[in-house]
Amino acid sequence: MVDDFSREMVGQLVSESINGRQVAQFMGQLCEARSKLHRIICDYITEFTSKAMFFWSKETAVTLGFI
Repeated sequence: MVDDFSREMVGQLVSESINGRQVAQFMGQLCEARSKLHRIICDYITEFTSKAMFFWSKETAVTLGFI
């Protein structure tokens, strides 16, 4: 994950297989460690379009934008 404004690498999730639940958990940890996110721009892939990410975005009021 890269901050578009500062070009800082904020976090990285590495694994052989990553599912939506793991991505949502990782994003939640990033929100706790840093200031609250307002919007995430991401690729249209299954990890980001999963139900876990949908419900996480609704719970945290973070907008998911797809490119």
